[in-house]
Amino acid sequence: MTAELEAAEQRVRIFEGILVAVDRRVELLDIVANAASTDVALQALSRHLGLDEIQAQAVLDLQVRRFSTGERAKIVEILASAKEYVADLRG
Repeated sequence: MTAELEAAEQRVRIFEGILVAVDRRVELLDIVANAASTDVALQALSRHLGLDEIQAQAVLDLQVRRFSTGERAKIVEILASAKEYVADLRG
């Protein structure tokens, strides 16, 4: 597997996690607000939302505006584009 394909697959995985978080934003905000630390929030996001460590960190790094309805459509578009790119790289 090429480095380019690995990076593209990682991007897909991150945006899949972001989409989960956007769709479950109320639960996400509750988890983060009640976490004693960032590490606790990362673990809770993994446990409750099924995110891996990289996805959970990407979600915590997001700006709050990314959780709006309009931003969700952009995330879906980015994810679809990233999946197409991975498919193209795979040939």
